[in-house]
Amino acid sequence: MDIKQSRGEPFQVNSGTFASGSAVVTRAATTSAVHYVTDISAGSDYGTATVVLASSGTNFWQARVGSSLVYDHTFQVPIRITSGSAAVLTVSGGTIGFANLSGYTIHN
Repeated sequence: MDIKQSRGEPFQVNSGTFASGSAVVTRAATTSAVHYVTDISAGSDYGTATVVLASSGTNFWQARVGSSLVYDHTFQVPIRITSGSAAVLTVSGGTIGFANLSGYTIHN
């Protein structure tokens, strides 16, 4: 079953192209709001870059990305970030790459 946004405020944040060895994109914490992550996209020129979706020190999802690949992932069930917390997507490794994070926010 594919669950998509049915309500809430859509968001999309991206790192642009990084050239420093890592990229971090954040959907900032909002008081009395819950972020749901539906899609991520990442890329790196490194042989095995690491992509991590986290919040408040907890990793919700992690993958390895091969060299010169664009990695897109749509979550069948959106990842729910704890109320009042930020959603953070990190791509580490490589010298050139990017990170994108999409989803929606529901205000309580």
